[in-house]
Amino acid sequence: MGEQATSLYAFIADRLDEEMRQQYGADGTCGAVHRYADRLRDAMAVHHAYVNARGAGQETAAARCLQERTERAACWPDHPEHPLRAAA
Repeated sequence: MGEQATSLYAFIADRLDEEMRQQYGADGTCGAVHRYADRLRDAMAVHHAYVNARGAGQETAAARCLQERTERAACWPDHPEHPLRAAA
């Protein structure tokens, strides 16, 4: 479960970075950077909550965090690097 959670987090962070770079080039403003930072901060918070829950033996909370990450990664279902797609 831990390896899957980490791969999902890395996948999401990479996709957010790609989106920010595309949007920054399109609108030429810092708005894309701010949106990226907010979305990445949210992803990091879920990752930290997952790690803390696992460390405390709170498997239900950890599973909830993993599900949240899985749902977020679903924004890019056809991406060739999608960790759940590769696992299937």
